[in-house]
Amino acid sequence: MLNELDSLSEKITRLLRLVDSNRQTLGDRETQLNRMRVERDEALTANHALRAERDALRQERDTLLAKIEDAQVKLNAILEKLPPPRDRNAAQQDGADARADGNTHHHDAAGAEVMAEQEPHVEGESYGR
Repeated sequence: MLNELDSLSEKITRLLRLVDSNRQTLGDRETQLNRMRVERDEALTANHALRAERDALRQERDTLLAKIEDAQVKLNAILEKLPPPRDRNAAQQDGADARADGNTHHHDAAGAEVMAEQEPHVEGESYGR
């Protein structure tokens, strides 16, 4: 009977050690779980901040693309109003012909080249009429 009590006492002691060990392990796991939850919350917060920044950058990109497209449309409209390009020799010849004819070239408000005849200047006459 004494042997049975000693054996039972040893088994109870082993059970108590296992329970303590399991409690310690459980406490460690709960601490680890809480730490992981904090890390998860920090990661989610960072993720939300990055998504907000990404969305802001997308909005800025879309705004800039719209401005670029608008500028391209305006540039194309301006380019369509310009006269067709001429080669350099023809442009130089036209300039020489105009000087010989007494004509000058200037550009109107739209940028198109306009020829105007010069009035001959008489000595003693003022330019402002």
